[in-house]
Amino acid sequence: MTSKAFWIEYFEDAYREASVKRREVLDRALLLIAHLIREELPGATAISVNGPVVTAVHDDTEVIWQLSDETRGKLSGLTLRHIRDTLLDTLSFHTAASLLAADWKQVNELTDTLRVALPEDPDRKQDGLAGADGPLEEHQFTVDCTTYGPYPAARVRPTWGAHDPISVTRETAERIAEDLNVRDAGCGLTAVWQGDSLVFTWDERYRNDGGGSETVTPDSHGRYLIGGLWPWERLEQEQDTATA
Repeated sequence: MTSKAFWIEYFEDAYREASVKRREVLDRALLLIAHLIREELPGATAISVNGPVVTAVHDDTEVIWQLSDETRGKLSGLTLRHIRDTLLDTLSFHTAASLLAADWKQVNELTDTLRVALPEDPDRKQDGLAGADGPLEEHQFTVDCTTYGPYPAARVRPTWGAHDPISVTRETAERIAEDLNVRDAGCGLTAVWQGDSLVFTWDERYRNDGGGSETVTPDSHGRYLIGGLWPWERLEQEQDTATA
C-alpha cells in the first residue's frame, strides 16, 4: 500500500512545479510588457500596477508617465489595452498570495498597488555573449531528462531558466537539429535548415496549440539562440552542488 509520505511528496512536487510555471508566466509577461512600453517610453525601468491597470511608469529617477496625467509622457490606448490584457492573463495564475514573486512589491501609500522592476531588454544582450561582468562562460547542456548532447553553449543572460535560450555555434545547432530529427523522430517537432536559418516546426503531437513554427537566425557572431521549445539542463549543476 502506498504510504501517506509518498502522497504528500507527490502533491508537493506538483505544487513546486506549478509555482515554477507561475513564475515563468510572470517573467514572460514582463518581457512582453517591457517591450510594449519601451516602444513608446524607451527610458522605462519599472511600472506600478493596480490589478491589470498600469498606473505609472518609472525611469531610474522619477515617474515618466502616470495615469490621467497628460503633462507626462504618452502611452497609446492600444498599448495600454495590450498591457491590461496581458496582466489579466498573468494575474489569473495567482490564487494564493504566497505564490506571488518577491520582486512584485506593495506600494505602501497606494492600496492594492504593486511595483515591479522591468527586466533588461534581452535584444541588447543577444548580440554576442557579453554580460555585465564580461563574456559569459560556456557550459555543457543537454535536453532535460534525456541523454542528448552534451552541447557546448553559453547562457545569454547571467540569470537563466531552463526554458531560456542558450547560444550555440552553427556546428552545435546542426547537432541539436540532427538529434531532434533522428533520435526524437515522431515527437511532432522537427528542425530544417533554410540557408543559414534553422526552422523548428511542430504539430499538435508536440504542443496542443494547433501547430506552429519558429525560425532561428544567426546573430552578428554567427551564433544561434535556441530555447523555449523544451527545457535545457546544464550538466555542471549537479557537479557544482556535489562540491559545494
